[in-house]
Amino acid sequence: MTTLKAGDAFPADVVFNYIPWTEDSDNITACGIPINYNASKEWADKKVVLFSVPGAFTPTCSVNHVPGYIQNLPKLREKGVDIVAVLAFNDPFVMSAWGKANQVQNNEILFLSDPDAKFSKSIGWADNASGRTGRYAIVIDHGKVRYADIETEKGAVKVCYPNSTVFYSTTEDGLLTWIPEIERRHRSGVPVGIAVRTSV
Repeated sequence: MTTLKAGDAFPADVVFNYIPWTEDSDNITACGIPINYNASKEWADKKVVLFSVPGAFTPTCSVNHVPGYIQNLPKLREKGVDIVAVLAFNDPFVMSAWGKANQVQNNEILFLSDPDAKFSKSIGWADNASGRTGRYAIVIDHGKVRYADIETEKGAVKVCYPNSTVFYSTTEDGLLTWIPEIERRHRSGVPVGIAVRTSV
């Protein structure tokens, strides 16, 4: 078990499950066919924002977490983010239905399943008691982790976006990072590039 941190390479052979959105399967009652999604390969040459939640259709995740990402997709695209993905331990059918319930189309946000929370457990960010995925966020830029943090307060959405305390910026070398406001205060005097403040 190795917790990810900024500067690490994103692990190899990370495979999730999901049901790709198609126009034919847009109706929430349409099941679709789950397929494997090799995140390590798909994200090797892209800027990615991955956020994990304890469960689909749960209160904090449905009211604050996912809607915030939907609202801020244009800003993330402006910052050069290629892929936004949400991860949970639920099976791909539930994740697909959750995406449709949130009216997410064209795979603008990938609703990925982490079977048995395998990946989350491998980085120490799953709940041992329930077996659920934790609430965390990872920013990956061309295979390298630029930000990784997990919520430690139940029901909180502070370090894994989106709320008014989180900034994301482009560093001098053009690589995407996230800088929580509290860290930014500690680093006063250190240039953080272009900062965009977001709120829900």
